Amino acid sequence: MAQLCPEGSEGASYALFTTVANAAAMLSASMSTMLLGIWDVSEEAFVSGDTKGMMNLTLLTSSIAMTGILFVGLLPRDKKDLEALKMGSFTMSKLGGGLFLG
Repeated sequence: MAQLCPEGSEGASYALFTTVANAAAMLSASMSTMLLGIWDVSEEAFVSGDTKGMMNLTLLTSSIAMTGILFVGLLPRDKKDLEALKMGSFTMSKLGGGLFLG
């Protein structure tokens, strides 16, 4: 990641990356709390032996967590691809800034 950012901006890139990661963790916690209402995962359901809601919720959240695998193909494969990405026409573009800030 540090090789993709402009010279001298490595610290800012790291700060941006950690900020986005922390925001994603908070969003994830909020979304998981919202998903609790989809199926019955109450203590009463577990006492009665109904674990279907917990199984469904586990399968849903696990599949959502694994969607990141779909984006692995977008990563540069080697140093040559990384340099081509760094020198590409979208480097420092308004489009990228707009998508990030939008």
